[in-house]
Amino acid sequence: MAPTEEAAGLWDAYRVDLWSSCVWWYCTGDLLDLVTDWGTWGVMLDDILEVNDPGLIHEPIAEMNLVLDRNDPDAIGDDAGPFAVALADLWRRTQEYGMSLRWQRRAANRFSRFLDSYVRDAVYRRDGYWPTVEHYLDNRMWSTASLANMCFNDLEHRCELSDAIVMHPVLHAMQRATGDHIAIVNDVTGVHREASWNDHINVVPLIQRQYQCSQDEAIRHAVAMADQRMHSFMALERALPELCADLDVTPRERECIGHLTRGLRSWLSGNVEYHLISPRYEERPRPAGRHTAAWIAA
Repeated sequence: MAPTEEAAGLWDAYRVDLWSSCVWWYCTGDLLDLVTDWGTWGVMLDDILEVNDPGLIHEPIAEMNLVLDRNDPDAIGDDAGPFAVALADLWRRTQEYGMSLRWQRRAANRFSRFLDSYVRDAVYRRDGYWPTVEHYLDNRMWSTASLANMCFNDLEHRCELSDAIVMHPVLHAMQRATGDHIAIVNDVTGVHREASWNDHINVVPLIQRQYQCSQDEAIRHAVAMADQRMHSFMALERALPELCADLDVTPRERECIGHLTRGLRSWLSGNVEYHLISPRYEERPRPAGRHTAAWIAA
């Protein structure tokens, strides 16, 4: 996936292995390798897909979605691009954990939404469209792949919940609060990196525009939003015992809900930690409307 030594060196410097140790601290062995590889694929792909022209990424995204739509790592052709080949390998290794078809479809759908979000953002950049902060966050949790990656929390414990339980308003709100928090932390720590290539698809410039304030004021507003999501998460977590009683869940389902919420907690804390230690968010690409993706795509 790294076409040049320069690209390989840059991505290696991002220390995605540290991301895995922060958010997946309870994983070991082959599963730790698998989630680390998923994270590496996602971070590298993020730098490729952040473009101003949706036409540049339509074909590779369609190629990768073929694997997800068909739930088949062999769906791609012999001439598939490197990221599709990597996704096929990741999907094959994930299937080996023997999760149900229902779980596989849920995970595939979330990763497909992750890929499609880049087309939407490319259209926004091309057209100079500025979404509202609320509309942006509705979509942003998909482009972080946070909800997709949270599916892997089930692999460690061979734990599956029904769609009805996963999408229950309380658990859904906890996942949304986590996704929003992850997105805001990513945007705040990466705002200078993205500003260097004039990208406005970030919560900070969107707050600046919507509320007519300075960048420093927008950053403080974004941090307050992240704190609000954290407090919301903790309040919802306190409601879980009552939720379990109302749903009349089985002991195994109650255990799985516990694994899910602990996984969300590790993501909340680990995501902050990784963004504070990875050189990726200190990167200052050369100003000129171009960033990492520009020279890699070229």
